[in-house]
Amino acid sequence: MAESITEFADKDLQLIMDYAGFGTTTAQAVDTLAKSGTLVQVGLGRLQSTVNTQAIVRKELRILGSLSGTQQDLAELYELMRWSQRVHAGTRRGHARSPRR
Repeated sequence: MAESITEFADKDLQLIMDYAGFGTTTAQAVDTLAKSGTLVQVGLGRLQSTVNTQAIVRKELRILGSLSGTQQDLAELYELMRWSQRVHAGTRRGHARSPRR
């Protein structure tokens, strides 16, 4: 358990799901993600957030929004998580592409 996702910045996180969406949580997720990481924004605690766009561009991040989910959405999420684990385990050579692209 941690007070902030930023406490995991040294863990090379490839996927963060922000279920809170309070602006600060979204900004912290962007700052914490590893290169080529993905942020899935689910929570809408605030309607707007200020994020570090330099981090998004330099780390080549992806930000996905999710309003609600179906069984297919869940299956695709699990596939993305499996893909992220493989990338994190060192199987990536150059730029890996997500399974949906």
